[in-house]
Amino acid sequence: MKVVFEQLNDWFNVNLLLPNSEKTRFVHFNTKNACEINGKLQYENKFNANLSDTKFVGLWLNNTMYWRVNINHLIPKLSSAWYAIRTLKQIMSQETLTFRHRASSV
Repeated sequence: MKVVFEQLNDWFNVNLLLPNSEKTRFVHFNTKNACEINGKLQYENKFNANLSDTKFVGLWLNNTMYWRVNINHLIPKLSSAWYAIRTLKQIMSQETLTFRHRASSV
């Protein structure tokens, strides 16, 4: 892994990109029954932890590629949105709640 990371670092340098070593992490994806690797990767004298799950582009990824982690993070947000809709339903019209937009005639 160290060799691959050094090659990536060289590619970043050639393409004038600078990875943020404070935010750089790695996830070793494997199957549910595979034995877990507890490796440590060092970059710029800092160790990057092997995470079991991480947020990437707004989506929570698990090292076994199961969706449970992402679902567990979405449930509270969806519950809050549903509560807001239920509360507003009592005081707003159906048209306002469904955000229907009628084009004005010119």
